[in-house]
Amino acid sequence: VAVCVAAMLHGTVPAPRSTATCSTRADTDFDGNDLKPVHAQPSRSPDECCQTCATTANCSVWTFIPHGAAPEIDQQTTLPSAGGGGVCFLKYSAAGARPFKGYTSGCVGPCPPPPVKDDFDCRMRSLAVEYARYIQPFRPAAAFSDIADALNGAASSSATC
Repeated sequence: VAVCVAAMLHGTVPAPRSTATCSTRADTDFDGNDLKPVHAQPSRSPDECCQTCATTANCSVWTFIPHGAAPEIDQQTTLPSAGGGGVCFLKYSAAGARPFKGYTSGCVGPCPPPPVKDDFDCRMRSLAVEYARYIQPFRPAAAFSDIADALNGAASSSATC
């Protein structure tokens, strides 16, 4: 207390520091759910991205994309490189979790557990793939699996049957 009073008397108030604890997921993108307007900004590291999220209203999760990991992001943004770091996207939900090489995502505090597909999800996916093959027999088989996963949701497609 004495330090704060002395600092206030001398006009030197220390800047507030965020000490948020984030849990991170390597090679993961939290797709979608960006704060609006989209909060994309330069960041030196996933830890800095976490601290930025912790001090931003309505932000609970984030995705850090290092420069070079996604050339389309580098080309579309006019954000300057933050000492070779990357771009930080601030988000309100981890619902779009999906595997994505090179990206790091995290949550302020603990992240929700990854989705788990149950037997019903797997049977429905199999039925959807078989039906799609029946009505479009000349389409490549892999395309049907991709469509079924998209219909089942990006978050649940990261879990396996």
